[in-house]
Amino acid sequence: MRKQIFALTLLSLLLFSCNTNKGTSDKSSSNSSENTSSETTNSSGSTTSNNSSESSNSSEEEQSSEGGSIIDLGEMSIKDAKDYIEEHRDEFDLNESYIGVDYNHTITIKGFALAKNNLVKSTKKYGLNVSYPGKTMMGDNTNYIACASPTTQGSLYYKVSDYAGLDSSRYTVTGYPSIYLGQPELMVTSFTFNEHLDVTKDISTYYSGNKNIDEFYGLFNDLKYNCAGHGYGTMMRMENVTCYYYVSEGSAKCVSYFTDGSKQFKVISRHKPSLNGVYNLVGYMTIDNYAPALTVIDMSVDNDGTVSSISEESCETLTSTNLVNIKYDQDDNNKRFDTFTQAFKGLYKASIYMNLAAKDNKGYVCYKDTYYSGYGFSQEVAVNQGMVFIANDNFWNADSDDLSYNPYFEEYINNNPNKEVTIYFTLQQMAYKSEKPLWKVNLIPSLMLKNS
Repeated sequence: MRKQIFALTLLSLLLFSCNTNKGTSDKSSSNSSENTSSETTNSSGSTTSNNSSESSNSSEEEQSSEGGSIIDLGEMSIKDAKDYIEEHRDEFDLNESYIGVDYNHTITIKGFALAKNNLVKSTKKYGLNVSYPGKTMMGDNTNYIACASPTTQGSLYYKVSDYAGLDSSRYTVTGYPSIYLGQPELMVTSFTFNEHLDVTKDISTYYSGNKNIDEFYGLFNDLKYNCAGHGYGTMMRMENVTCYYYVSEGSAKCVSYFTDGSKQFKVISRHKPSLNGVYNLVGYMTIDNYAPALTVIDMSVDNDGTVSSISEESCETLTSTNLVNIKYDQDDNNKRFDTFTQAFKGLYKASIYMNLAAKDNKGYVCYKDTYYSGYGFSQEVAVNQGMVFIANDNFWNADSDDLSYNPYFEEYINNNPNKEVTIYFTLQQMAYKSEKPLWKVNLIPSLMLKNS
């Protein structure tokens, strides 16, 4: 009877449409997707015959000054702007989320749009409505600073679009001095794009010293983030780290994973690194749904570095039962979830039983510590059974062709679902489904079962 059920289920899987586009394996589960511009004429990546600077009236709403007329402090280097904010930190009347804006002054800077990220939340309950969630990181030859704006059309965040990180992405920005989640910022009041703007950058001024992976994660224990676990922190340099896995997410965004052989971390970059390439990275801390990453503004090959390989002995045991108990609260709150955040550092292994969940005629490979006799069930059933999902290609959002290339499918999923197998993995992300945690992990490619 069991074989008949498998045969019928497999037959239905083989009928999956071969024309359906494959999904990526590292899609964000939060509602923090970026608004990107489809326009090219008003963005820093445009190629037009008009070489003059282009002024843009931003959509940021002017705030009235509490003290009457606004004092324009004029143009400053980014270092001087940050120094001014730090020197006046005690005057910002910070709220419970360490946010405050000085509406009595404005500062103007010139710089490159290095990167951007959306902190999503502007919830009044937590004082997040005082400033804007769209963060455009600007840099010159003295330092860097985040410029806060809405993410809607006409804003700095929107205009920068996918062109953050390009040499042509140069802006003059005016804004109120502000602090957001403890970080010095400018709250944008106006900006002008000019790809020929006379400005230079020196990323060596953006960081002090190098950080290893342990130090990188340690900084997140002190990082302030908002009620949904979104935030950003300091710039740093990390040397001699190896890319062991990557997931492309469009022409201007690549998600990859780096290791030193005993720990790992997530990298968000404009450029795709080479698999097993050794790099030096400069970037700043970002956190999304309490999951940490390094958003990179410079990635260079470390010609003197050595490849760090992940061995089976480097991986510690993490069962599915223990993993699904590592979670953050589903509702917005001001709690910290440092145990959850620190868990992403580890390299893990587990002896498990694989299975297959189905959704919209696609297959999703999942597993748990003990054998489960069902097959081809929904994602909700898998989550209710305490299963964990595998996010690699041919495991997540897989049609019949994808499954045929999955090295585990025939032996451990289709023909012998009650056969135990050891996997080696790292954590990708956790979301909630049916009010229960849905964990996705990445199998370490070098330690995956290979096709014969």
